[in-house]
Formats: sequence, structure tokens, C-alpha cells
Amino acid sequence: RQIGLWHSEDGLSMETTLPSINVTDTLFNTTLTITTILENPYVMLRQNHQELEGNDRYEGFCVDMLKELADILKFKYQIRLVADGVYGVPGANGTWTGMVGELISRKADLAVAGLTITAEREKVIDFSKPFM
Repeated sequence: RQIGLWHSEDGLSMETTLPSINVTDTLFNTTLTITTILENPYVMLRQNHQELEGNDRYEGFCVDMLKELADILKFKYQIRLVADGVYGVPGANGTWTGMVGELISRKADLAVAGLTITAEREKVIDFSKPFM
């Protein structure tokens, strides 16, 4: 679908009739897979995490923020610790490790962590505005 045109003399001309996307409708009643990594104070295991199941095992700033977003946007989520325990770095063959790799391979829908925004990462995933 064409959303704009580039003219050498006039520059970029965007279509003005793009449909708006309602994020609330898009996420309503869906379950997102969340990838994260343990790092105080963002995501931590609760002291009694062995007695708990699922998302209840976790606490921290990012977990609180995720709960609020889920309540507002009416989605469910399943928190999973990143399999290889790293944030994500590019490999020589173009693949990525860590949370970045899980997002690219669609093993996760969203990464919630104190993940540093770098130029390299911005080329392969989208970031929200920093919260700190």
C-alpha cells in the first residue's frame, strides 16, 4: 500500500487519509508474551516466589507499569524471563541474542525491562519513550 511519494523537487508528500489505529481495540482481550530480565528495581522475583505462579512471582517498577498498561488497555500478559539471560547483541550472521532476538523472532510480543536504546537496536526493534 502506498502511503506517500517522494519528489526530487517537492520532497516527501504523505497521504492524509491514513486510517487511525485504535490500540485499545487492537489489544482488547489478547494475551501478550512479555520477555524480561531480572534487574533491580525494574523486575525482581518476589521473596516468596517459590510459592507463587505465573506473573505473581514478579515485582518491580516495570512489572507495576505493565500491570497498569494491561488494566487500561484491557490485555492479558504472560511474563517470561529471557531464555539466554541477556538483553541482546547482534551476532556475526545477523541474528540477535537476548530479548532483542526474542522480539525479532516473535517468541515475545513485548520486552519490558531497563533495556538501553542503542542505534543498533533501533534498526531492528521499536522502542517506547524512555521512562527514566
